[in-house]
Amino acid sequence: MPTCVPIPHWGMPPVRCQSTTFDNISLLAARSVLVAVPEKRKAAAVKATLEGPVTPDRPASILQRQSKARLYLDRQPSSLLDNI
Repeated sequence: MPTCVPIPHWGMPPVRCQSTTFDNISLLAARSVLVAVPEKRKAAAVKATLEGPVTPDRPASILQRQSKARLYLDRQPSSLLDNI
């Protein structure tokens, strides 16, 4: 488990820091994919992921090709998007 400082979101207590990695084949084969992005500091990454090219340099960009992906964004992380 990596050492990190959990940050509480939406007034909830902090949770254990951990992440799960999926490969592109798993993301594309999934029956559904749910992504929640709550912070402004993620705005540039959200823009690059959704409006940039699908590229190995931005693995999450493969979600552009997953028709059943649903992204839930607060106003701040979606603030840089042109196509909303």
